[in-house]
Amino acid sequence: PSDTYGRKLTLLGANVLYVAGAVMTASGVLGLLYVGRLVTGFGVGLTSVVAPVLLSEIATTSTRGVLTTLHALSSVFGIFVASLLAYGFVNDVHNGWQYVQIFPVVPAVLMTAFAPLLPESPKWLVGQKNDTEGSVAVLTRLRGPQADVRAEVCSARARVPLSLPFVAPLCYRWPPYAMQHRTAMRMQMPSPPGLSCSSSAAPWCAASCSCSSRP
Repeated sequence: PSDTYGRKLTLLGANVLYVAGAVMTASGVLGLLYVGRLVTGFGVGLTSVVAPVLLSEIATTSTRGVLTTLHALSSVFGIFVASLLAYGFVNDVHNGWQYVQIFPVVPAVLMTAFAPLLPESPKWLVGQKNDTEGSVAVLTRLRGPQADVRAEVCSARARVPLSLPFVAPLCYRWPPYAMQHRTAMRMQMPSPPGLSCSSSAAPWCAASCSCSSRP
């Protein structure tokens, strides 16, 4: 779903699953407990897959490994703390297990409340939505107004598979850019075979990529 609806929207959808699953699990009804645990499990599955992907796609090359490692460590530490809290509630609080089951609502609500601060993946924007300007806006917000994000956006576009419906037409539609463009701004890496840049993406993309013609 993250490829279809975006990383951000998928994570927000996982929050809905967390809330629904927590409410059903804490209801005290055996059947709802089973269903609630299943629903919560789907939410955990979405988050555990999509969150590292989003982190890696918004991070710089130098910080990508650190951020994804910190995410894994934070997840393990959170499980440890939750286990300690659950032990205390279950043993010392009447019906404490229900408090434990409803607790996932808290981080889910907090994340939803702060959703405007969560950026969408610039790679998803340029790769799935063909939104180059949106990708530039996200990276500028993350890197700062003085950062030159053109090469980063162009690199993301260069990795878009030609099977995507909007890529192949663009390659044929703009013949002036179906030749080798080697300028002082070009990226220091070859573009994938058969991929040409399009001036509909941005003028600097065609100028900064090494565009090759298709047979």
